[in-house]
Formats: sequence, C-alpha cells, structure tokens
Amino acid sequence: MKRLFKSFFGITGKETNAFTVLFVVLALVLAVPRLVALWSGPDEVPDNDRQQLDSLLALLTADTLAKAPALFSFDPNTISQDSLQLLGFDEKVAGRILHYRQAGGRFYQPQDMLKIYEIDSPLVQQLMPFIVIAGKKMPDIKEATTYSGSRRVQLKRTIRQHFDLNRADTAMLQVVQGIGSVLARRIVKYRSHLGGFVRPEQLYEVYNLDSAVVQKLLEVSFIATDFVPQKLAINQATSEELAAHPYLSRQQARLIAAYRQQHGDFSSPADLRQVYGVDSLTLHNILPYLSWEPAK
Repeated sequence: MKRLFKSFFGITGKETNAFTVLFVVLALVLAVPRLVALWSGPDEVPDNDRQQLDSLLALLTADTLAKAPALFSFDPNTISQDSLQLLGFDEKVAGRILHYRQAGGRFYQPQDMLKIYEIDSPLVQQLMPFIVIAGKKMPDIKEATTYSGSRRVQLKRTIRQHFDLNRADTAMLQVVQGIGSVLARRIVKYRSHLGGFVRPEQLYEVYNLDSAVVQKLLEVSFIATDFVPQKLAINQATSEELAAHPYLSRQQARLIAAYRQQHGDFSSPADLRQVYGVDSLTLHNILPYLSWEPAK
C-alpha cells in the first residue's frame, strides 16, 4: 500500500506512513459506532417511557380518529346518545332522537329516522345498511277449547308468549325451536359475562348460535326499555377485571389502566377515546357497561 501511495501521489516515505495511519484512524472512527450498535443490540425502553410514548401517540392520532365516523350495526330504538355521536350525529340531534323515544316514539323502518328535526339526511342514507330494527312484537296465542255436539274437543295451539331476554332462564330459552340445553346455557353464560343484553343484535355474538335461530328468539323475546346492565367501574377496575369483559382484550385493558395511572380518572367517553388501541367500535360496544365513579 505504501508503494502505491508513493508512486501514485509522489510523496516521501514519512508522508506515506502518516497518510496510512490517518487512513486507518478514519476507518476505525466510521466503523466503531456500527460495531457497538451491533454488539449492544436494540435499546430497551423503560416501562414508564414506553407508556408515555404510547400516550403521546394516542394524542397525536386521536384527532384523526375522531374525525372519521364509526360504522357499525345499530337499532335506533335502543342505541345510546354516545353511540349516536360516534356514528357522526351531532349532540343536539342525538339528544332529539332520545327525546323522541322517551316520548313514546318508535322507529319501525330505517327511513323513519328522517322524521327527526334537522337530522343529517346524507348521513342517514350512508347509515341505512347498518340500521337493524328488531321485529315487531307478536300477539300471544293461548290454548283454545271448543265444543262439537256432546263431545268436547280441545285444540292446542303453539303458545308464543313474549319473555324478557335478560330474565329468561335456560328452560324458557329452550322453548325456541333450535335452542337446546347446551345453547341455552351458552346464552345465559354470555349474558352474565356481558352484564346483560342491551341490544338485540348481541345475540349474534353467542358462539355457534345460528342467525336463523337468533331471528326466532328475537320474535318471542324483548329487552325491557328500563333495563340497566351491570356496570364496570372504569376508574376502579383492575386490568384483569377490565379484560374479563367480552368487549375488551387484555392489551386494551392494560393500556386503559396505564393511561389512567398517568392522566388520572376518566370522566367521559371522550377521555377513554384518547387511549391508544380503543377504537370506535370497541367504545360503542363497551359504553353501556361503564360507570364513571372516581377512584377511591
């Protein structure tokens, strides 16, 4: 290498030695950082810093997520005001929908939503495929008895008596064709894990419950308008208790607990929306089961 430098650049032996040393030092300076990074492996971020980074990411993405309306199936006769706002309705219109129901009004078909004063008609048209209205209540048919001459003839007809979906036991559920003892127990178990059914379409979430059977069950059952589901204290529950609910995963439960520890109690659904990993559909599903009491 020395001869090459000497012949090419026309420099003396001492200058060649100096240039060679300088070249070696420069190569080491460039190589050492990469070798150190290769040997040390990836940096581990402490848990506290990781939680802060997650929270910062949530704050940066929350505005973008909030602007996009969520799309999910809903019944306008049972949906909550918070979920209506998640769908894109403003607070005033969502309140009018609730007042209409409280005054005895009912939506019999999706187009009936257009009757609400100042409702966003293009938004309703966009949501039409997602509107699911439970079937009308069928009249009860009781056992009838008639007489033919001197002989009494008793005509038994199918009894289709409506029952409360949140109070029905396994025996009552098995009256519906297609529901045996296994499915009946599964429905009751899922209802218990949820804290009660608040929407008819939740029956489709029961494992292995056929949609045709769900329709039969909806024809003979109802959810009481004054039913209050079992609540989960969002500011007091541990991550394990949160994860036990069907609508929250373990990761979501951990993120909620970590965010609460950093920022304090949740006071509204808007606060919960700030948690990274809690999307609009999750929020819509879990809202009826949350209470907002401050931590003790």
